[in-house]
Amino acid sequence: MKVETISQFVDWTHEYHLQLANCMQACAVQNSDARAQMLLHYIAGHELALSNILQGYLGADFGNALNSWVYEYFEKSPLSGHEHGCQAEYASLDSRAILDKYIEQTNHVIHFYNMLSEKANQTSGHALLVDLTQVQSQHIRQVVQGANRMDDM
Repeated sequence: MKVETISQFVDWTHEYHLQLANCMQACAVQNSDARAQMLLHYIAGHELALSNILQGYLGADFGNALNSWVYEYFEKSPLSGHEHGCQAEYASLDSRAILDKYIEQTNHVIHFYNMLSEKANQTSGHALLVDLTQVQSQHIRQVVQGANRMDDM
């Protein structure tokens, strides 16, 4: 997907999280480790919820903010390695490795939101990008906190 506007990036992120949720569900069925299965189902639920939140942003009225151009930032730092598709390796990882890989992937997406919000500090999209960055960051904190609680069990 070619990303040229904030709206397209939010849509890309929505699709990314939806695909990741589906991937986690599929890998949970294949993983033989009970803790890993629980974690994959847990992350899948959060990813689906985040995908729905992002979809809500696409339907909301933010004036021209969603139409702000961002294509030059993606030409310099493409979203390579984050094409939609399931990484079946989650099916063979233990819970710690799953969480580490998940955090790495999610932090890459958050990095783009941070980068865009810093670059857009004079545009109508700045407040929206800051809000979206906070949503993404809060989401990963909740997942990590929940995963740590599961480890304590």
